[in-house]
Formats: sequence, C-alpha cells, structure tokens
Amino acid sequence: MVTKMPRRTSFSGPALVRLLSRLGQVEVTEPRQSPAARLDEWLGWTESIVLSTVLNAAAADAAGRAGAGADKASDAGPRQAGSGDAKAVKGLAAGTTDNPGDDTNDVIDDMEFAAAEYAKVRDALEQAISAALSPPVPASAQQRRQYLGAPKSLVDVDFPSYRRRYSMLQQKMETSIAALRGRVRALLSARGPEMAQLAAVDGAMEQAMVEHELRLLAGIPNLLEQRFRQLAQEGLMKAAAAETERASASASDAPMAATVTALQAQLRRAAKKPDLEPGPWLDTFRDDMRGVLTAELDLRLQPIEGLLCALRGQ
Repeated sequence: MVTKMPRRTSFSGPALVRLLSRLGQVEVTEPRQSPAARLDEWLGWTESIVLSTVLNAAAADAAGRAGAGADKASDAGPRQAGSGDAKAVKGLAAGTTDNPGDDTNDVIDDMEFAAAEYAKVRDALEQAISAALSPPVPASAQQRRQYLGAPKSLVDVDFPSYRRRYSMLQQKMETSIAALRGRVRALLSARGPEMAQLAAVDGAMEQAMVEHELRLLAGIPNLLEQRFRQLAQEGLMKAAAAETERASASASDAPMAATVTALQAQLRRAAKKPDLEPGPWLDTFRDDMRGVLTAELDLRLQPIEGLLCALRGQ
C-alpha cells in the first residue's frame, strides 16, 4: 500500500487550493487581506481603467434611465409586463430567426439553451479528463515479442507524459470555457440594459484576470510532479523492502547476509535515482491527478455559473 492522502488543513478556500495543499503536505492559512485588497494588487492601471470605464458607463446609464422614466411617468400608460427582451435570443439552438409572429413552441428558452450548453461543455471536458487518465491498455503478445522486455501493460511511468496530458487538458478547458462564457454573456445581454451591463463587467473582469489565472494554473503540474516523485519513491522502497523480507525468510545465514547487503544497496540507488515501475503507487497518482483536474474544472466554470444564476433570476 502507498501513502494515503496527506492531512487536511484548516484553510477554507477553493477546493482546488485545499486539494493541492494536502497533496503537497503544505499548511495553508487564510489570507489576511480581503478579496478586494488582493484583487487591487492584481489589477494594473490598464485593467483598472477599462473596468472603471465599464462601471461608470453602467452607473450613468442607470441614472439616465431613471430620469427618463420619471419624466414620462405621467404621460405613459401602464406598460404590459414582458416586453420581449428576455426572449431576444430564442431560437439560437434551432437556428431560427427572430419573428414576433412565430409560435413559442418553435424556439428554445434562452435559459434552457444556456443550461444545455453548460452541461454539454462540462460533460465533454469531464470525459476528456477520464480518457486521459484511463487504466493502462494491456500489451498484445505481438507487442511483447516485438519489443523485448516490454511491460505487460502499455503505461507511462515518467512524469513528462502526465505533464503533457495536464497541459493539453488545461488548453482544452481554456478554449471551451472561454467560448461558452462568451455565448452566455451574449444571452445575458439580450435580457435588457441591466443584464447587458453585468455582461460587460464580466467581459472586462475576464480580460483583466486571464493572464494572472493562466500563470497560476500553469504551476499546478509542478506540484503534481512532487507528488509523483514522492509516491514513486515510496513504491520502490516498499518493493525493495518486501524483496528483502522474502530473501531473509528463504536464504541461509551466509547467503542471506550477501542478499541483504545487495538489496540495501538497491534501496540506496532507488532513493537517489528511481528506476520507475508500474504499481499501486501509479494508480494512486492517477486518482490524485484526476481529482486535481476536476477541481480545476470546477474553479474555471464558476464565472459561468454566476452568469447562469443571473440569467435564471431575471
């Protein structure tokens, strides 16, 4: 058996941070700064100007609508609820055009469409994670004959291959989620001026945060490599220790001493430069990597979930 998940921490932040802190056996404490103060450190002057412009435009537009509404209140009659803004994007999924005379059965509600798009993207990314970390494929008899000394299963036991998989999945998440976020913002903008302002703020925040987020998330494979090396070395040490026990139980005193000495040397070599072999430790690592990828996916999807809540509550 390999080492189980390290101890938990008292940190109550995002699941991804808590998981990485346990894997790396690092105690993480609550930050002393407020989220607003930490955000201020991330925003450069260019991003601050863009965000300020969007927020000021939203405030001015709201004030203008309030003044216009007060001026026309005595002249305008009671307005019927449901002006049609909330259905401006109906028919996107079906490829239909906006026509006031169309029957509502011919179009799809924008909220249902957005929720379906979200579920579709999430399911595709979860399947990609599962496929990248699927169990090893057994090597065929022909492959074992062709490659002398080939393992019984075609499994990578070097970390660079897992680093490439992780980076590939991060790129896939980045591309798919950015496109989905833009589509949901478009649906939100069609709901009216207030929701359009919210979509504009989300777009500005995405542009301001994207470089910082990518830089931080790009460091995750380095933390996973530490976990990989830890589990691999523990697996080798356990295997060598088990071999020593078997030799001690079956050999006579004189041969046993020589065998133990040789195995002790093997243990020292394994500690310095492991010659990696598949084993339970690798299954543990794949489970850990799958958990980290899933937690990262959850984190990346949070802004879209916020937009969907706004879309649902309109």
